[in-house]
Amino acid sequence: MKVVCCFHFLTLLVLLVLTVPAVAQKEDGDYFIDPFSEEEISPDRPESMVLIDSGIVTKVLKSNLILLNNKHYKLDNISTPAYEDQLALNEVTSALLNRNVNIYSKTEDKTIDRYRMPLTHVVRDDGVWIQERLISKGLAWATITGTNRQMTHILLKMEKKARDKRNGFWSTPMYYIKTLTKLKDCKDCVDSYQIIEGKILYIKRKKSTLFLNFSKDWKTDFTIELPLKHLSRFKVHRPYAWLNRTVHVRGWVREKNGLMIEVKFPEQVEIIK
Repeated sequence: MKVVCCFHFLTLLVLLVLTVPAVAQKEDGDYFIDPFSEEEISPDRPESMVLIDSGIVTKVLKSNLILLNNKHYKLDNISTPAYEDQLALNEVTSALLNRNVNIYSKTEDKTIDRYRMPLTHVVRDDGVWIQERLISKGLAWATITGTNRQMTHILLKMEKKARDKRNGFWSTPMYYIKTLTKLKDCKDCVDSYQIIEGKILYIKRKKSTLFLNFSKDWKTDFTIELPLKHLSRFKVHRPYAWLNRTVHVRGWVREKNGLMIEVKFPEQVEIIK
């Protein structure tokens, strides 16, 4: 009888563990809901992906575009502010030009962008990962794409460290995380990449979209727009559970009934408290 009871108790305990949302601990002791499901937490290095090419970089065309073996390769999961692009270009040129590198991507078919350029991660022969280098120096944001998402987790950590240390452009107020609720709080934010902090106070579903608002005045406040077709990507914690939570949301800001960022990937939203 005792054996049976112990078995049922252990079974119940396992079920409870499996159904609790993933929780991560921050360095300062606070907790937040981790948006990654367990299988989505990324490996730490591009070497875990598919090696699609290697050789010497013969030209650096842009801060995110190189030429190797007469082929163009685009650096994925980074974005550089326009005003800081020359610094990023100088860094990439210094780090990669005439150096031996390995090119990695999610699949062997060379995941491409709309211009048919392969979206890749680049690692120098001495192990320097160029995306990590740019982000760590505060020369690029970590961005989320539908291609090499498995690299996003570690790059976001690198970005936070650079931001905390005020490295690179993070020392400039225009790139600080912005706390706002209304368009008047940041008119200069429109048509730019930003990280916005706020508390979600109102959630409404309308047709094929979920709207998460920073106030109840949806016509003028800041809104997170989540098309329902992307909802299946949010495996650990459903957006309805974000109500009354403070978040950081990253993406391209546009004006539509106030300020708005469209969210397609869970990595775009971090629960702060």
